[in-house]
Amino acid sequence: MSEQDFAALYTQYRGLVLRAVRDGYRGAPDEESICQQVWITVWAHIADFRGDCSFHSWLFKVARNTARIERRRDAAEMRSRSATQSLDTLLIAPDGTAERFDIPVAPPDLVSVMDAKAKIAGLVNRLPRGYRAVISCRFLSDCSIEETAKFLSISAGAVKSYQHRGLAKLREMLRSN
Repeated sequence: MSEQDFAALYTQYRGLVLRAVRDGYRGAPDEESICQQVWITVWAHIADFRGDCSFHSWLFKVARNTARIERRRDAAEMRSRSATQSLDTLLIAPDGTAERFDIPVAPPDLVSVMDAKAKIAGLVNRLPRGYRAVISCRFLSDCSIEETAKFLSISAGAVKSYQHRGLAKLREMLRSN
């Protein structure tokens, strides 16, 4: 396929690709980047198109699957960053005061700090899915309430509720350990 033919395909189908990306990853932080990845994939694999379905359907599937892969990659990255989150940030009481917990952390001892962070990450991962998603977005990705609501496709009120309940549950789990 020539570059001119590919440019014509791009012009004709760029709206479809954007819709498919939005379908595969609602609230994607960088839709344009994902769309670009779709077009790179299409360029590399256009010869694999067998004609079993319409080109429109094939392209939509490529775009949606690329977006889903990116969504999963972003979610995995968010989970992996949970071990590096500050304990103080996650353990702020609803009234804004910091609570102290009996987690053995000696500041000069890096191993103890890492153990404490791993413990928090393990507890965050044990939270119910909705709470965990909101806590991860709000505190690990430093998203605003509005950004979190858009990313998770829930209302801002639900974000506030899940955050409040998730942090209360996290504090309860820390106290019981």
